Amino acid sequence: ALAVQASTWIYLSRASHLDDDILFAVFLQLAIVAFAASTRRKAPPWWPVLGWLGISGCALSKSFLLGLGLALIPLFLFLFFEGGLSAVGILRRRMSRWPGILLFLALTLPWYVVTAVREGPALVQMHFLQQHLYRLSGSPYDVEPPYFYLVQLIIGLAPWSLFLPLGLLHGKDRMARAGER
Repeated sequence: ALAVQASTWIYLSRASHLDDDILFAVFLQLAIVAFAASTRRKAPPWWPVLGWLGISGCALSKSFLLGLGLALIPLFLFLFFEGGLSAVGILRRRMSRWPGILLFLALTLPWYVVTAVREGPALVQMHFLQQHLYRLSGSPYDVEPPYFYLVQLIIGLAPWSLFLPLGLLHGKDRMARAGER
């Protein structure tokens, strides 16, 4: 998954810039891969810790809430459709182990505490409300319609997005066959 992501057009085109979006995407991919690997049978206990390290990187490069949402929502949906609530429960139990949560707090809490002391209520107003909640409900900076971003995603993930129709057909066939999950 990391090799596919690293070879997409958008990564190659933006690699020359030190961009917080690229850092965020790398940390997000680390979190997704680590949390997904932690659901495997006999998975080492350090996979969830690595996942929390990825979420910490997301929090420090762009947004904790966005990183957690973009990592866990698709992962929970995938696990639910693959293995039902028991698979989702496995991930939730493994994520809630203390070493990973303590690593996350040790890496992110100092920045948030120093910033909260320094900025006061402006941190809540600017960082959490304006940059998270208000931008989700509609941003004056992103005025393109939603389909614009879907097209940009397909172009940006080239050449791998060319295989998307085949993957959807394979998934449809797999879903139609009973008992092969």
